[in-house]
Amino acid sequence: KWSRFARRQSVRLRVSYNTRHLGVFHEETTLPIVKERGQWKIPWQWDILMKGLEHDSRLYTNVEEARRGSIVASDKTRLAEDFPSLMVSVIPGAIAQSQEEEMFKTLGTLWGGKPAVVALHQRVAGNTLPDSPVPLGVVTRPLEEKEISQLLAYPAISLTPHLGRRYRPSNIVTVGTLANVNYFECCSLLYSATNYKGDSGIEKEKNDILAGVNGGQLVIKDSSGNIIRTILQVFKRDGEDVQL
Repeated sequence: KWSRFARRQSVRLRVSYNTRHLGVFHEETTLPIVKERGQWKIPWQWDILMKGLEHDSRLYTNVEEARRGSIVASDKTRLAEDFPSLMVSVIPGAIAQSQEEEMFKTLGTLWGGKPAVVALHQRVAGNTLPDSPVPLGVVTRPLEEKEISQLLAYPAISLTPHLGRRYRPSNIVTVGTLANVNYFECCSLLYSATNYKGDSGIEKEKNDILAGVNGGQLVIKDSSGNIIRTILQVFKRDGEDVQL
């Protein structure tokens, strides 16, 4: 329905946003387009992105982490379970150049090379907010105090509490794996009960029982901290254990 001769056009859009903690939400919007000096341009307004957003407003998220259920063997051994872990983040502007290569090699050992060191580096280097922490991943095993001290010795690294998921080997059943179903992660492992679902084995077969949902809110606040709009409000639900 595009007109060749009209100088003002508009396009209706339905935009899907994937959040790190609270799942997916959708926005209906109209994209204005005008023709100036032979070129089509967008007269920018922040609420094109989402209703209620302005140049001096911000998005804020508060999250109540939900647990995914445990997979428990007949001898009561927990073959898969959520546990209190740590989210590892890096502040790009705080990286000491002399420590950069060493720091990323140390980070690479936390997840056994997945994601690769070069992918972790690309995620940090490609961030446009140098003073904001870039989350890289949740550690999948308990860290010793020595390891924590080694990480915090780098000024750019921050550690924050976060649920992680760990596994114990089994010769009897295929416990399986999880995958982020809401968005593709090439360079991070940002585990959450909402976004990660069973991809194989018992994790996939019993996903409807095991799956949890994070609770929380995503809101727009103005420059004074007043809530302009609540975009998402989700109630927390922990997953249930599966006894084999």
